[in-house]
Amino acid sequence: MKRKTKLSKDEAALENSFASTSWKERSSSEIKKYEKIAKQSHEARKKEARVNIRMSELDVSLLKKRAQDEGLPYQSLMSSIIHKYVTEQLVEKKYVDILAKKLRTKSDEDEAA
Repeated sequence: MKRKTKLSKDEAALENSFASTSWKERSSSEIKKYEKIAKQSHEARKKEARVNIRMSELDVSLLKKRAQDEGLPYQSLMSSIIHKYVTEQLVEKKYVDILAKKLRTKSDEDEAA
């Protein structure tokens, strides 16, 4: 039977790996462990809370423009920004600039040596 969809290189490699001996059967305790991790991850990501905030019209307009540039709804962008902030993944630009300057200085020193 001829395949209707063309697989990417990665997909084809994955399909071929099923026939090889690289896949091993997992024990039921291992499977339960991973199922528990997946369930915890899913539960942690549920979006249950509603939040109403007041923002300046200019900020909302700029947020909507940025979201449009990124190709996603502005509420999703806002949620992502807040998530990154509270999980300490959002970094202020000034700190990135300081680090970049230090790296350039070190690189210049290494080249001079």
